[in-house]
Amino acid sequence: MRRRLLTFALGAAVLSAPLFAVEKYIAIGDSITAGSTWPCTSPTQLPVCPLRFDCTGGCALTPQAGRDKCGHVRRLDAWLGGGADNYVRNEGVGGEKTAAAVSRFANEMNTNCDTPDICNAVILMHGTNDMGSNVSPESATFNLATMVGEAKARGIDTLLMTIIRDYNENHPKWQLYRDLTADLAASENLQLIDTHAALCPNAACRNANYFLNGSSPCNYPDPTLGTAHLDPDGYDVLTGLIQAQFPGSVPLEPQPASPTGDIADTQPDFVWPEVASARWYELDIDGATSWWEASAHCAAGTCTANPGVTLAKGVHSWRLRSRNLRGKSDWSGYAPFEIWGIPAAPVTAVPSGLIIDQTPASAPYEWEPYTWDEDPEATDYDLEVSNGGGPVLMQSFDSSICFASVCEAAPDFDLGAGGYTWTVTARNPAAIGPASSPLAFQVWNTVPAEPTPTGPTGDHFEPFAPLYEWLPADGATEYDLEVRDAGGNVDETVTGLLASAVCAAGSCSYQGVTLTDPDDYTLRVLGRNDIGAGALSSSAADFTILACADPSTQDLDTLEPPPVTTTETVTHCGPVTAGAAGAYTIDVTGDLTVHTRDGFTAFDGFTVEGTLTVRTP
Repeated sequence: MRRRLLTFALGAAVLSAPLFAVEKYIAIGDSITAGSTWPCTSPTQLPVCPLRFDCTGGCALTPQAGRDKCGHVRRLDAWLGGGADNYVRNEGVGGEKTAAAVSRFANEMNTNCDTPDICNAVILMHGTNDMGSNVSPESATFNLATMVGEAKARGIDTLLMTIIRDYNENHPKWQLYRDLTADLAASENLQLIDTHAALCPNAACRNANYFLNGSSPCNYPDPTLGTAHLDPDGYDVLTGLIQAQFPGSVPLEPQPASPTGDIADTQPDFVWPEVASARWYELDIDGATSWWEASAHCAAGTCTANPGVTLAKGVHSWRLRSRNLRGKSDWSGYAPFEIWGIPAAPVTAVPSGLIIDQTPASAPYEWEPYTWDEDPEATDYDLEVSNGGGPVLMQSFDSSICFASVCEAAPDFDLGAGGYTWTVTARNPAAIGPASSPLAFQVWNTVPAEPTPTGPTGDHFEPFAPLYEWLPADGATEYDLEVRDAGGNVDETVTGLLASAVCAAGSCSYQGVTLTDPDDYTLRVLGRNDIGAGALSSSAADFTILACADPSTQDLDTLEPPPVTTTETVTHCGPVTAGAAGAYTIDVTGDLTVHTRDGFTAFDGFTVEGTLTVRTP
């Protein structure tokens, strides 16, 4: 266990010059703190008693009189206040145990030491009566820790003191309490005064110099009974030990490090260099203050505090001051900072898709302006345009290009024909947001290339409503379709199909009119844009429409009763009724081809073993 124990020379201490402090203190303890324990019992004792008891030459007829005149509290009060009263508030209670002190502690703090603005520290010396009774050292130390925690919760420091040792110097209970008190001070980073060791090392010293003796007629208790009350010399020594814990001066004012300037975080860490001898720091943010203990928030020369309060976007300021047992420093200067939000990814609009421009390298450019939604958090935007080889344009614009929530940028840069993608990133002085999703566009300056027809193909029964399919042509904004029969006659022509309506995911399609004449057919396609029409495709999609014969004895309706086993090809050109579709199980030992005029609606009604080939009209 770590202990910080202090040793001082014996003899009456010389009280140093007053500090003329403006800080207040509160002393919590038992009769040693109260300063009055065994008042003179009658006027006849006055010639003797004052020599040993009364600090001012008069007899302390009441405990309150002794409180006002004797003890370390009165001495500290005169030293700190330059003779004025109430710099150290005496709240010692004779005979009190630590449990009773805990019961009144919060009220004492509320009344006399509520905030660091009115009270700098608690001087806590307690436990003598606990150790003289059946209270365990562990319980008494727990009570001390409770009071220390109450003070810390208010930002109040505690000067912790061990108790003056019992006349039985080797008593293990008193020694354990001393050790536990020292451990508490170390764990809570408190300043400790070890009066148990330093005040008087032996009985002869106590009886002769520092403690009340048992001589008549003062009627003081016999020292062998375990009392440890001090005479004026003893209080001088005790007061000197306390004074030695006061630093030579208040700490210097700390200097804010961050945040300053422009930031994005609405709950920033507040950081400053650690100040020598400072035990607490007061943080003032826009007039709201809070205290931070140095031992809990400073490491390696740097202190960090985060109040956990969400600050509004905009301009703020903060400052600091430090505190030790001597008092508070001056305030630092204010450090201003401005909170910005983090911009979102912009939503881009145009250019997108195919852009027809006969002279793409000469203004006016068909792909301008670049347009996206305004971000309220952004002050600037970075535009990047790329092709397959990487970025070809990178230009920044401030928010003056935005109006009515829309931003429009026209870069001073020539783009030739080809394919491009572009993104926009919004930023402000504090943060850069994510880039927008890439938006693709293609600049075309010639008529479209030839499309490639891909369907329909193969055989189909009449009547047949074809689904015409083709691969898109570069540069095409519209398509024309032409269908010819085997004799070269044009059976169907479709013009002006918008690419945006019939093309998607790399393919185009259009449902044609129903063809009723069995024949061989050929589909060809041409592309068109604002510059003109491209060539009719040289490739074609070839398909055949077959005549549908009358239903034969192999019509599904004639395959009764179920189940039907057949190795033949079943050809059915008529509609399949719901009853027929669900009534038959066809076990196939070879290949079964089912032709249905209305599509393969019968599939749900068949259990097929083998290969099933379906041809629909």
